[in-house]
Amino acid sequence: MTITEKIKACEAFIKALAEELKDDYELVAAFEKDKRGSDKYLVPKGSAEEITYYGKPMNSFRCSTHWNWRAPLVKCNKENYIQCLNSDLPFAKKRNGEGEASDPIMAEQVAVIGEDGKYHAIFGEVFDRKKREWKWLEADPKEIAANYRRLWT
Repeated sequence: MTITEKIKACEAFIKALAEELKDDYELVAAFEKDKRGSDKYLVPKGSAEEITYYGKPMNSFRCSTHWNWRAPLVKCNKENYIQCLNSDLPFAKKRNGEGEASDPIMAEQVAVIGEDGKYHAIFGEVFDRKKREWKWLEADPKEIAANYRRLWT
């Protein structure tokens, strides 16, 4: 699968998930774009303002191509804070210089942020740290939506 095909698959997945959760969630485009496109967040209705450099709404979903990086200190003044920390990808890299950003880990993925403050993959590219290999994770948006509905009832 090409990068373009992976991106399209992830975007189709988040749109299908948004349709399943439309009564309780809203799809929000990120403010900044990278070379491959813009991030999309599927957040509980009324929580979009919680999308910041310092955190995201609990149980929100993110569709993106970049994860696990350190923002420039002018954007996020917490030196050791990892942006979009994802437990299913390689660890964040070192900063490119004093106060500068680090390079992100590039992976086409949809993930959900858990109570631990980390993203956990539900669809797309994942990295098995023990085997040191990349894999593709498939999921059914209807099943994911059903699992999250159970949390609320």
